[in-house]
Amino acid sequence: MKIPRQAGLPLISRIKIMSSLDIADRLRPQDGRARVAVNGQPIDLRVSTLPAQLGEKVVIRILDSRATVKSLDSLGLNPGEGEAIKRLLENHEGILLVTGPTGSGKTTTLYSCINQIKSEGVNIVTVEDPVEYRMQGIVQVQVQEKAGLTFAAALRSILRQDPNVVLVGEIRDKETAQIAVQASLTGHLVLSTLHTNDASNAVTRLVDIGVEAYKIAASLRGVVAQRLMRKLCTTCKEVWMEAPPERLRRWIPKGTPLYRAAGCPDCAMTGYRGRFSILEILTMTPELERLIAAGDAADRIAQAARRGGMKGLWESGLAHVARGESTLDELTRVVDIPAEDEDAPRGEKQRVSGATPAPAGAPGLRRSPAPGPLTPPEPPAPVSTHFDLLEEPAPPARRSGAHGQPASKVLLVDDEDSLRKVMRDLLERDGYIVTEARDGVQALDQVDRVGPDIIVLDLNLPGLDGYGVLSHLRSRPATANIPVIVLTAKGDEDNEVRVFELGADDFLTKPFRARALSARLEAVLGRRR
Repeated sequence: MKIPRQAGLPLISRIKIMSSLDIADRLRPQDGRARVAVNGQPIDLRVSTLPAQLGEKVVIRILDSRATVKSLDSLGLNPGEGEAIKRLLENHEGILLVTGPTGSGKTTTLYSCINQIKSEGVNIVTVEDPVEYRMQGIVQVQVQEKAGLTFAAALRSILRQDPNVVLVGEIRDKETAQIAVQASLTGHLVLSTLHTNDASNAVTRLVDIGVEAYKIAASLRGVVAQRLMRKLCTTCKEVWMEAPPERLRRWIPKGTPLYRAAGCPDCAMTGYRGRFSILEILTMTPELERLIAAGDAADRIAQAARRGGMKGLWESGLAHVARGESTLDELTRVVDIPAEDEDAPRGEKQRVSGATPAPAGAPGLRRSPAPGPLTPPEPPAPVSTHFDLLEEPAPPARRSGAHGQPASKVLLVDDEDSLRKVMRDLLERDGYIVTEARDGVQALDQVDRVGPDIIVLDLNLPGLDGYGVLSHLRSRPATANIPVIVLTAKGDEDNEVRVFELGADDFLTKPFRARALSARLEAVLGRRR
């Protein structure tokens, strides 16, 4: 929204009055708080003003006290990241730090951790400024600087309350850091945040504050560096037809479908809706303890952590991009591209989508499970809702393809296991060689592996839908001429026109007749021959 210049001063004055700030003082920065009611619900605002060349700049942070505390599983983490954090939370003493810049979701992650370990008999106390989420079953302390209730003073008192877990909103100074370290060394699990760029720099930050290196080595259990990436709107995201920039190609496995933000009313024309966390998780090992106690630099600590299996923020975000959850533009906005000499190119060594954690000693590599043939379960009894095999007798089995040609290879792409099994039996009886895929990403992988002569493609697929698969096939010279028959329950005219515009060769609706499908396959293959 663009606000008229003449409305600027009255608007800023109104915000200052709501926040109990001095409206006459326009030459000094000010911080305040306000509470407003939206639809009858109280919303807390944190207001910051800054004198600038042409006036005052005002930033308002919105704290919805009604917001529910998320679970670790709902943060949108990659496979393995949630489990790594849960293993860190199994410690009964030590420090777990969450690091990142302002507004990177550190507090939300900490509360998700508290939600994970909260139970009867576990005494959890928090010290925060402000208390952003209200949780039942834990004691929450609001810092009051003017009254002398600082982080350090509150933390010192909390330790006399016999807590099991202590959450410190932020380690800001030497006194707070030393008390937190001392608490972790005397049998408490301490969770807190720091402002650092990555996990390994949390150690040097604590040393800069004034904590002895040997105490950090003894007390630290893990560091989680975090950023927030915007999630693509599922309503309007589009397949990105262009090749990625040269400097990014080494990170993108060949054939990985990428998306771009389009914009629609659901996402206010931004192309994005919602956010998720990308993480770098450093877990302490004996080697890291020795390096930290010896006062080694952050880059040496990071190298040792990567040897122990730590994945960087870039790799975490890249995995989300490969799954179609966000864009390369968003990733490069949030995280710097690693230097050329940092590890070997991932694009050739690993498959990001569906990757499994690397074994210890080989942190730079990931192995992707080979798709292999699917083994769908037995179809349920009532299968006639999608196809009709009852009205016509089955044709005799053939050992060769249509028109006496060698048997053709057909790729079936459908997320319904029972339907794929019946279609496979039908086509194999007609002499075709059949392979299967249950989603769009697996379909593109099978195209590269098998080289089918024709594809039968459903539109409604998990992850990458049929439109995206079709667009991707037609955008690549190697697959542009593979015939595609679209098979879908969306039998309306708009869908039919759209798939033909994207390059489909035929359009078949569910439920379908067995002989009709065979005839369509033969006709399309005959035209291509």
